[in-house]
Amino acid sequence: EAGTNEIKINRTNGYFKLGNLYVRNQVTYQSYESYLEENAFQTGNKTGTYTVEAENPTLKNTLSVRYTTNKSPSVTPFGLIENKLNIIDGSTFKTSGQAIYYDIDTKEAGFYQLSMKVLQTKDYQRVFRTISINGNIPFEEARNLPIKSSSKWQNHTFKDDEGNLLWFYLEEGINTVGIEASATLFRPIYED
Repeated sequence: EAGTNEIKINRTNGYFKLGNLYVRNQVTYQSYESYLEENAFQTGNKTGTYTVEAENPTLKNTLSVRYTTNKSPSVTPFGLIENKLNIIDGSTFKTSGQAIYYDIDTKEAGFYQLSMKVLQTKDYQRVFRTISINGNIPFEEARNLPIKSSSKWQNHTFKDDEGNLLWFYLEEGINTVGIEASATLFRPIYED
């Protein structure tokens, strides 16, 4: 409600430490269709390919996300004899809210598809990621994007619920693309 509100927290068991508490209004995001219209989407507006290695993020919002080595020739940098850090350790990038950010220096403003090389080995399970561009979630459908399980490395390009490729508008120059682990689809289960 508008005005002063009181929040009461009761510790019922164990130790309790509170750092900062933030209260914000619920955010609503525009639809993908509105996003395309706002940015004057044109069919075939792909303007280049840029590659960023997973183990070289610009920023992480937690120190617990680690890098590790995978000896598959499907990943780069590949090292048969020496160990090379070449992937994000999935066992450390699974908690909702954890995020990794990559700077992409685009030569031209326009719409781009976002793809990742992924290996999601939990049988019959999906994980979800939310994409942000320059600190903002661009549209509702960029939230809780599923990545299906697979026994092999796969190139995963983000799609909507109907299987249509999603396009993301990037400005010319440095753009920060965020990938956040998300479990918000399961929130109602925990609240029941």
